[in-house]
Amino acid sequence: MDLRFLTILLQTLPATIHYKLIEGGFIMVNQHNTILRCKKLTAIVLTLAMILCTFTSFGTTKTSAATSSFSSTYYKTNPFGYGKNSTISIDGDFSDWNSSMLIAQGVANDDARAFRGTHEGPVYDTYALYSAWDNDNLYLMWEFTNVTDVIDPAQGYPISDNGKPWNADIPQVIALDIHPDKSGNGMIGTKGIWGLKLNYENGVDTVLSFSSKPGVGTPAIFSLDEHNQFSYEPEYCRSFKTSGVTFAYGDGHISDKIMGIKKNCYEGYTPAELASDNSNWVDMMEYGHDANQDTMYEMAIPLSSLGIDRSYLEKNSIGVMHISTFGESGITSIPCDPSMIDHASDPYEADDSTSAEKADTDVLTCELARVGNGGPTPTSAVPSTQPSIAPSEVPSEEPSILPSLEPSILPSLSPSYTPPIENIATIYYKSSGTTYMHYRVGDGTWTNAPGVCMEESEFTGYKKLTVSLGMDTKLTACFNDGNGSWDNNNNANYSFGKGSYVVANGTVKEGIPTVSNHKITLYYKTDWQTAFAHYRTGSNNWTVAPGEQMSASAHNGYQCISIDMGDESTLTACFNNGSGAWDNNSNKNYYFDAPGVYTVNKGQILAGEPIAHSTDTVTLYYYAPTWSTVNCHFRVGTEAWTAVPGKTMESLGNGYYAITIPLNEENTVTACFNNGAGTWDSKNGSNYYFTERGNYIIKNGAIICGTPN
Repeated sequence: MDLRFLTILLQTLPATIHYKLIEGGFIMVNQHNTILRCKKLTAIVLTLAMILCTFTSFGTTKTSAATSSFSSTYYKTNPFGYGKNSTISIDGDFSDWNSSMLIAQGVANDDARAFRGTHEGPVYDTYALYSAWDNDNLYLMWEFTNVTDVIDPAQGYPISDNGKPWNADIPQVIALDIHPDKSGNGMIGTKGIWGLKLNYENGVDTVLSFSSKPGVGTPAIFSLDEHNQFSYEPEYCRSFKTSGVTFAYGDGHISDKIMGIKKNCYEGYTPAELASDNSNWVDMMEYGHDANQDTMYEMAIPLSSLGIDRSYLEKNSIGVMHISTFGESGITSIPCDPSMIDHASDPYEADDSTSAEKADTDVLTCELARVGNGGPTPTSAVPSTQPSIAPSEVPSEEPSILPSLEPSILPSLSPSYTPPIENIATIYYKSSGTTYMHYRVGDGTWTNAPGVCMEESEFTGYKKLTVSLGMDTKLTACFNDGNGSWDNNNNANYSFGKGSYVVANGTVKEGIPTVSNHKITLYYKTDWQTAFAHYRTGSNNWTVAPGEQMSASAHNGYQCISIDMGDESTLTACFNNGSGAWDNNSNKNYYFDAPGVYTVNKGQILAGEPIAHSTDTVTLYYYAPTWSTVNCHFRVGTEAWTAVPGKTMESLGNGYYAITIPLNEENTVTACFNNGAGTWDSKNGSNYYFTERGNYIIKNGAIICGTPN
C-alpha cells in the first residue's frame, strides 16, 4: 500500500518513540532506529491509526514529561554500548566489572524521598546499571549511592549501617523486555506483582522480584501466560532457587565520579532541578563523599530461565531496567522514569513529613536499556515489495533529511477503504451448566426469550458470548438456564459497554476471568491428634467452625489440607484441634497471598513442603584466608547463643572454613565469626541472618547461596 513507509509520531507517547507503518502493520522504533515493537494491524485499526495520529517526518521531536523531567547531560541510556560478553563471578567482589559494561547512567540524590527530607533515609538511590553475558548467564550490576554525608551530614541515621540497602527487607524489581511481540502491564488480577503499584507501558514481559536483603522471602521470576497476563501460577512464577538466579552485594562503587545536585529539601530542593543543566551539579567525591556509603549489587540470571540463549541475546537484544520501591510504589529506577518523581514533593497522607511517592501508582513509560546490541534496524521489518514512488521522492535512511509530508500528498481515505467502526462486547458468565444470555443492544429490542445460548469459553467454569454493538456502546443483559431459572441482577439486569466483562456471583468486572481452580496446600506442624483448618478464600465467608479436618501427611508431625481457591488468590486461615485449642497466630491469623504450597511451623510460614529432618540444616562457608582459626558464634531460632567464642569451624584448605548447624525444627540461624583472639566479624553489629535451609558462602560481608568452587 502507498503508506507502507509513512512515519507517524503518536502524540500520546514520549517524544523519542515513533511508529513506522508497513504493509499490514507497523514497527515502533526509538531515536536510534532500534525496533521496540513489531505488530500486525487489521485494516480497521490501521486506518484509525492514520486518522488519529499526527503525520510528521521521522526524527521530529517534541517536549514531553518523559524527555524534560531529566537532564540529558547527566541521565543517559546506553551511552557507550550494550554491555559486554564477559563472565562475572557473583561473589560480592566487583573487580570483574568496568565502565565499558555501562548501559544506563543516573545521578546521585534523586531518590524520591530526598525531596521531603533526608530523615527518610533516601538510600535506595540507583546511580548506574551495568550488564554482561556469556554462554550461560545474563549478568547485571547496579550501584546505589548514599550521599547524605555531603548533602546533609547532620542526618546520622542514613549514614550508619541503617542506611545500607542490605540491612532492610525492601522489594526490588528487574523488569525485562525479551520478546518484541509480548508485553504485560504488571498486574495480577486487580493488584500489581507483590502488591506493588507498578504499571508497565514500555514493553515489559518478564519481571524479577526480590528483596534487597538476601535470604529473605521467596524471590521469583514472573513471566506472561497465554493471555499476556502475569500470574502466580507455578508455570509463570518460578523461584530464584529453582531458576538458578543468584546475587550478592558489596560496599563501594566503580564509577569514576558521583554526579548529583548538592542540595537538600530543607534548602528548597525540588524534582524540577533534575531537568536543568544549570542546577548545582557537582561530583560528590570532590566534596568528601565516602565511597563506603555506596553499595553495589550483582546478579546472574541463567539465559535458560528467560527462555533464550546467547545467540538470541546478541542478535535481538533485550531491554532492562531496575526499580527500587518503598512502601507500595517505586521511588527510583535506572533508566530513570518520570513516574518515580511525579509526586516526590507531595506530602504522604499518613505522615506529611515524608514523600507521597511511596504510595502513588507509577505508570512506567521510559525506554529500557538494551543489552546485547541496539536491536535490529527497522529495514529488517520492511516488506521486500517496495512502494511505487518516484526516485526523487524516496526518503534517505537518514531521518534528518526525510521530506516533510505535506497534506497534498496524504492518501485519500475514501469510504470504500475505511470500514465502519464496530463495537464489540464479550461477556464471560460463571456457570457450569447450559446458560442463555437474554439481551438488547442500546435501546433496541430484546432477543427472544430465553435468549442466545452461550458457548463454553477458554476458561474452565465460564460461558462466553460475543455480541456486536454496531455503533452503540451499551449492552443490557440477564441470564437463565433455559428452564425458568433466571439471574437478572435482582431485577436490575446487567449493563455493559464495549470490551470484555466477567459476571460471577452477581458481580461484574471488566476483563477476562482469572484462571480458575487455584489451590493452596497447607502443611501444619502440630502434636494434635486431630487438626482442623478454619479459613476463608478472598473476602468470602469463613468456613463453619471448627473448619475442615486436615489429614495426616507423609511428613512426620504435619497435618495437611488442600483448598480449592476457585477464582480467588488469597487465603486467611487459623487452626484448632476441634476441642477448643486454637492457633490463630496471636489473633492475626495466617495469610497466604498466592496459590501454592506452604508449611506453617511455630507461627512462621514457609513456601513449599516441609523439609525432611535429615536435611534440616544450614551449612556455612566462611572465607578468612588470613585467619588460622575461625569460630562461629550462633543461635538457632530464638534459642540461646553458643558460648563465646562459639563452635570451631573446619578448615577446607582454600581459605574457607565450614560448619553445619542442625535447625532442630527451628527455621532461622543468626551468626557471627571470630578468630578466637578478639577479632570479630559481626557484619557491623547486625550479624548474619539465614532464613532458609541450605548452603551459604560468607565472603567480604556478602551472603551467597551455594558452596565454594
